[in-house]
Amino acid sequence: MTDRADMASESTKIDILNFDDRFARGQREYEHGRFINAEKEYANALKLASDKKETSTCLEALGDIYLEYGKHRNDRICLLKASALYNGAKVRLNTEDLQLDVLKTKIANIECVMLELLGNLKDGSNVKSDEKTQIYKSTLDEIRTNTEKMLNDISATGPYDAKADISTTERINAESKHTEKVICVATTLVERMKAMIQEMVNDCLNNMEPMTFPWALIG
Repeated sequence: MTDRADMASESTKIDILNFDDRFARGQREYEHGRFINAEKEYANALKLASDKKETSTCLEALGDIYLEYGKHRNDRICLLKASALYNGAKVRLNTEDLQLDVLKTKIANIECVMLELLGNLKDGSNVKSDEKTQIYKSTLDEIRTNTEKMLNDISATGPYDAKADISTTERINAESKHTEKVICVATTLVERMKAMIQEMVNDCLNNMEPMTFPWALIG
């Protein structure tokens, strides 16, 4: 009888928990990695929410739970649920609420996780990313510098001396050659940029494994 009485007493205590108590219990479960229990406590707290702020707080916490589900299980549906919960939390906040920025960051983080899942990125694919970034920056700077130099050289020399006593035909021929130089600069620039972009695309493809599902990159 004593055990039953204790159980009944404990049940009564749980029934009279308020919003703060429920939410605190959910936080403790979340911090210990017991996400299923945390989800139940947050859901119970949500039922007790008395205003938009408390509702938003619960929705955000549930979003955190589903983000963990999505990452641990590689489950895109859970990631979509997390995004929906974060957005639900966001629309319930006032425009001046500082938590808006936190939620925007969390939503952006979900997009990154989703892209990694869709692209099935290899572990360690970012190890050389900083080195590659510097290489591409250096290449771009070199292309820009050379292009500016060639254009400045063309501009400095001009097609001909405007004061020179030359015929119209000679002027036309000089301008034609001048134009060819400009076209050559533009063509060189395009070819070098195409080569660099192709190399960047190849790097991306090398860091990706086969798609996790066939329609991953449609649209």
